[in-house]
Amino acid sequence: MCTILKIIQLIWFLAYASLFCADFSTGIPAIKIADSPSNEAVIIDDQGLARLFFVNRPGNADRIMSMDWTGENWTNPRVEFTIPGKAYYAL
Repeated sequence: MCTILKIIQLIWFLAYASLFCADFSTGIPAIKIADSPSNEAVIIDDQGLARLFFVNRPGNADRIMSMDWTGENWTNPRVEFTIPGKAYYAL
């Protein structure tokens, strides 16, 4: 009897835990549009305009830069703001 209860608990646990492992992003396919100018960058949807933010690394790593997606390519990088000291890759 105890073994059956443990099996039922294990099945319930696995079924419940599978909800946390499910991929709910299947409705939004990932599409590569262009290479990133940096190892790590963050893309933001700015009212329908894709904007890419990154640290100017390699380089002095003292600025946050951004680029806009034109539909065919990224615009030239521009400085959003400078930061004190040096940043690593991630924003």
